[in-house]
Amino acid sequence: MAVAEVANRLRENGHPEQVATGDGGISTGLWKGLAQGNKDSINAWNDSVSAAKTALAGSNITDGATHFRLDAKSGMIPGWANGRTASHTFGPFRNAGGGDASKRPHIYIYR
Repeated sequence: MAVAEVANRLRENGHPEQVATGDGGISTGLWKGLAQGNKDSINAWNDSVSAAKTALAGSNITDGATHFRLDAKSGMIPGWANGRTASHTFGPFRNAGGGDASKRPHIYIYR
């Protein structure tokens, strides 16, 4: 939900080039899981659609955040954050679409 909210905020503020369009951000593994009726893939898809709808309706659970990143290196602060720590952290996540699930990625939200 938080990522959808930040992406929508970027789009609304004239930065659409910073947001993936169409299915550009969806992994092959998720498409495969959906086609095979994989329960985890279906739940991930439904949760994503719900988050997008809520974000488009004007949610603000991130207090106006304008950045997010997905990273398996817990605790690393990117240079562009100028020393700020994440205002919200989500994860670790299970990789339902395949790939290296051992990294247990997190999502970091920055204001």
